[in-house]
Amino acid sequence: MAPEEYQELSKYNHKHVLDEHEIVIVSWLEKFPDLSAAQIQDRLLEHYQERYSDRTVRRYTNHIRTLYPR
Repeated sequence: MAPEEYQELSKYNHKHVLDEHEIVIVSWLEKFPDLSAAQIQDRLLEHYQERYSDRTVRRYTNHIRTLYPR
């Protein structure tokens, strides 16, 4: 397998730690489109008592915004 083929396949098989919260994050962003990653991080802590790093939430929020554009 060529490196380009592997890279293409691996990006679709990647599981993210925040995937379990995807539906709720998408709903928050639909309801409040200007919600920042920091605010999402605060909501995750408030509603689920789960703490994630700033970078993790920021990257995931950007990923979600790409998947579900306004």
